Amino acid sequence: MKINKEASTDYRVAEEVEFLGAPVGDDFVEPETQVAGYESINVALLAGSNYKDWVRGALYASLCTWDTTPHNPVSKLLDAPFEEQESKLISMLGKRPISVALEGAVFTFMITGVPRAMTHQIVRHRQMAFGQQSYRVSSCYSDPVRLPVSLQEIIDSGVDTDKAYRLKESYIEAVMHVRTVYKDLIQAGIPMEQARCIMPMGTCTKIGVTMRLRDMIEYFKGRT
Repeated sequence: MKINKEASTDYRVAEEVEFLGAPVGDDFVEPETQVAGYESINVALLAGSNYKDWVRGALYASLCTWDTTPHNPVSKLLDAPFEEQESKLISMLGKRPISVALEGAVFTFMITGVPRAMTHQIVRHRQMAFGQQSYRVSSCYSDPVRLPVSLQEIIDSGVDTDKAYRLKESYIEAVMHVRTVYKDLIQAGIPMEQARCIMPMGTCTKIGVTMRLRDMIEYFKGRT
């Protein structure tokens, strides 16, 4: 199958202008640090359900399950002091995972400096929603590559450090060679979405993750 390289490039650039305001381009400025450690990972909460609103809604919806009286005393709880509502909801959740309560709170997190090897694990949790930086629309040439944490631990331990340092140097040299080939491929006319195949899985990225409280609980149960 013959690929129209110009059409592919035009489409990518048009998307970059539409969504980012300017073309990303083929920026081949190497990162200041070729490899990075896990200290560069940052997680921030961008948005979350209003806590008081969630408590009121979750409490009412949860108690409706047991309420059979015609005068509906459940609704009267909405006029109770917030501290009383909160205490009752937390007490209920401590005894059973009430779906309507756990699914009513939603959060969006921003995660940066994380390697794709890690995001490949995160996105397996299919009840969440993700928006991850794409190799196709950005130059991964400029992103650092994650150094294996165990290798750095060997260096820090002071045991057999000569071998560990040599391995680290070889790792950095391999990363730099891959960057050179990546750049040469693109300059030879290979579309970025194909040239990216050579980039290491440890290349750092950014990802936005939206999840419900239930999803968060299940995530930590499965990953810790």
